[in-house]
Amino acid sequence: MRALENSAFLECVAVHEPSFWRPPPYPKPIAEKLSNILDKQVVLIPHIRKTAQQISEKICDGKPYAAVHWRNRTGEGCAPPRGCDERSLRLVKNMNKTGEVAAKDIRNFVEKQNLSCVYVALPRHAKVMLKFMKDAHVPNVVSKDDIAPQKFPDVEKYKRDNYFWSLVEQEICARSHVYIASAHSSWEGNVKSVRRVRNAKTVKMTDVVSWIADDVAVRR
Repeated sequence: MRALENSAFLECVAVHEPSFWRPPPYPKPIAEKLSNILDKQVVLIPHIRKTAQQISEKICDGKPYAAVHWRNRTGEGCAPPRGCDERSLRLVKNMNKTGEVAAKDIRNFVEKQNLSCVYVALPRHAKVMLKFMKDAHVPNVVSKDDIAPQKFPDVEKYKRDNYFWSLVEQEICARSHVYIASAHSSWEGNVKSVRRVRNAKTVKMTDVVSWIADDVAVRR
């Protein structure tokens, strides 16, 4: 706490491994207080916030939307140029079975929330999940590929910058009415931190999906 107070007049503060503050060694109330102090100060640069705002205000015609982060490590082993070995192929098949179940459960969940649009953030190798969700009649599924230049001419030039777009998608998810979080990662942690500060609703994927294959990594 003294270190943070002494930094009040500095222009910038760098924090390494903030998870170190979670118990042990600090009691949970102190750890949460420190995390909240930091989370309130971590703000994306204006250009990224502006881009995310433009998208989030238009993708669902200005209506509240749900956001889903479909991140699973199961399919990463098969991403080009490596290809799949026998074990990885089996895991991907089980992941796809899980995805089909998850798509139906997500549809039921968003309908109960009275939401008519879902933004899905996911890596390229997991794009089959978009098909599962559309086949399950999840209402108005939107992803990066749907951010067309006709509606967002200033955004198109940045879509090939994966790092920039990843930050934009984090902010789009942070601005959603309901956020379904799928995996424990730094990406996921960034979104959840922002939503915690904003008192926004976050739901675990494991609390939405009725069945997850034992050997897939969506639960990690």
